[in-house]
Amino acid sequence: MQVQRWHTSWVVHAPAKLNLFFEVLGRREDGYHLIETLVVPVNLYDTLVLEEIPGSDIVLDVKWVWKGDWAELCGKHSVPVDETNLVYRAARLIQQETAITRGVRIQLWKRIPTGAGLGGGSSDAAAALVALCQLWHVGVSPQTLHDWGARLGSDVPLFLEKGPSVCRGRGEIVEPVRPGPPLHAVVVKPPVSLATREVYGACRVPETPQPVTPLLQAWQRGDWASFGKRVFNRLEEPALRLAPGLAHLKQSLAQTGGLAVSLTGSGSCYFAVYSHREQALAAARRIQSTRLGAAFVVHSVV
Repeated sequence: MQVQRWHTSWVVHAPAKLNLFFEVLGRREDGYHLIETLVVPVNLYDTLVLEEIPGSDIVLDVKWVWKGDWAELCGKHSVPVDETNLVYRAARLIQQETAITRGVRIQLWKRIPTGAGLGGGSSDAAAALVALCQLWHVGVSPQTLHDWGARLGSDVPLFLEKGPSVCRGRGEIVEPVRPGPPLHAVVVKPPVSLATREVYGACRVPETPQPVTPLLQAWQRGDWASFGKRVFNRLEEPALRLAPGLAHLKQSLAQTGGLAVSLTGSGSCYFAVYSHREQALAAARRIQSTRLGAAFVVHSVV
């Protein structure tokens, strides 16, 4: 993540992510699931603007870029501004770990839908960690930053890396991988949102998990036929049981002629992948006309 200075403020953009592959390998004694997932960041960003303030207070203000129905679909009223927000917790964690007594005002401009499987909250937390270390002149190693991120949430560390990654463990073990050709996608946020805990709770661990390597290799060599067959999400089946109406969205996306259609993360967003931007734009117009949700055209970020 690149942090930019703007007058007395620091600005950082936090990307959303898509899970091209998601397998559940088992369940730990502490209740967390063991996973293997191929994650790619995409160019749908939240923006954080940080400014130091007197004292040691952490002041968080959340605003939505989208207006009207889109803001409602994306979760306008679901983002807290207190210590339950991961951005707030990231700032407090740095204060506690470094004994810094400086304050900050953070404006969080939201574009990434919530309850969608796009990782917006985790990405915002990673962006806050990186930006606050610059704002407060905190010199820490990449490993320390990773460890702080893992304490905040399983998905936070992946956003500290650049480009696609394969994530394992509960998601905190991050292996950056070589990307394939650019991916274009339509991401649709339907009216329904899903709670990660509920989707995992309804997931059945397979006896024979699928491997991520065939999909990754197909993408890296630009083998779109093989790629399309191997995009996969183990959480899709429980998500559809919890929200059966998502099946109509999946079917509608499948009719747009993309390479693959899948749920991202634990949902509720579905996405369709295309090899060309023009295909994605046409598909987005078609989906938007059906009023099945808010449709975003994105591309992979490497």
